[in-house]
Amino acid sequence: MISISPRLLRKTIPSEIGLLKHLTQLELELNGLSGLFSDELLRSTNLKILNVGYQVFNPWNCTRSDGTYVSVAFSMGDEENEMNLGLKGEILGSRIGDLEYLKELSINDNNFSGEIGSFLHNR
Repeated sequence: MISISPRLLRKTIPSEIGLLKHLTQLELELNGLSGLFSDELLRSTNLKILNVGYQVFNPWNCTRSDGTYVSVAFSMGDEENEMNLGLKGEILGSRIGDLEYLKELSINDNNFSGEIGSFLHNR
């Protein structure tokens, strides 16, 4: 299981995570991730839970260890104004059908495209 606490990750998810064949849970919600969601991440075919939701519209604030206040609020934006677009790509593309053990999928508040495949109806 990989579970990264809210507000600790930025930018993209390393595609090398897909090499973890025995990974059953990937929970990265509420972090402010952005960029292309590589289908290489879906090589961990034992995944039961994939949660990458809430990467935009993240209203939280935090305090650094030195006491400095940091706003980590994100909102939907575009590349011109350098605001977080969330994760994007075809998360529900052909490779997600290989996740035969998948029981939970959370991808809300991102910028994904594609259609939900018929494989989800049998889960």
